[in-house]
Amino acid sequence: MRNPILIKGLVFSSRDILKDAIKQYGRINRVVTKLTRNDKLRVKAVCVPSCPWALWASKLNPKDPMDGSWQIKTLVNHHKCGKVMKNKNITSKWMARHYLQKFQVDPNYSLTSLQNDIRVDFGTIVSQTKCMRAKIGALELVQGNHKAQYANIYDYLLELRKSNPGTTTICKLDCRLFQRLYICLEACKSGWLTGCRRIIGLDGCWLKGYYGGNLLAAVGVDANDCIYPVAFAVVQSENKQSWFWFLELLQRDLEIDNSYNICFMSDKQKVL
Repeated sequence: MRNPILIKGLVFSSRDILKDAIKQYGRINRVVTKLTRNDKLRVKAVCVPSCPWALWASKLNPKDPMDGSWQIKTLVNHHKCGKVMKNKNITSKWMARHYLQKFQVDPNYSLTSLQNDIRVDFGTIVSQTKCMRAKIGALELVQGNHKAQYANIYDYLLELRKSNPGTTTICKLDCRLFQRLYICLEACKSGWLTGCRRIIGLDGCWLKGYYGGNLLAAVGVDANDCIYPVAFAVVQSENKQSWFWFLELLQRDLEIDNSYNICFMSDKQKVL
């Protein structure tokens, strides 16, 4: 399938594999192969109107419903057209699958590098817009769909409470849409209460994912003067309301009745 050689009588195990072979043939040979007929019994592929190249294929055993094999019955394997620089068979979905390994190794694989690789491998020019769609599709295959991951939030929070009993997990919705999330693990909570200094550092940062938002974090200082994570929250924006919500939950988890004996430090600054 990397470089298919189409000949008359060639048999494919399914119609999908036959169509993939026709499209791959067009990519490798820099010609435009187009399916003009594609039904349950026959497949016809042609090149540009001025080119005589044509392919007819049909089911090997049409009377046997259990046999999904397809065979090339007619093939005019001759081209009069020139090589194309822009091939419609090179789609963004195909690019995402073909260069998936590069995105697995380097999620920051640039659009320019993807353009250059396609130009070198297939002698074809693709736009940056198509490369962007391919990158989004490849990252969804590697990291999962952003929207679908939100549907797994409750399963994730349930697993946290099962593996670490006493963990506080709060997910706030607004008209069934995700708004805020707060997590404080029982191990971190009890560790701060029993072995950490009375210092709480607070900070927030931007989330650079598809949906954005802000990450709020509270950390402590352990006996070795190292940063000790306590709790974190994902909120829609860093404002007074979200900070008040986060600190109110943190106060409840850390059993803070009187804050005079605790030092709060914002953004890890020297000025308190």
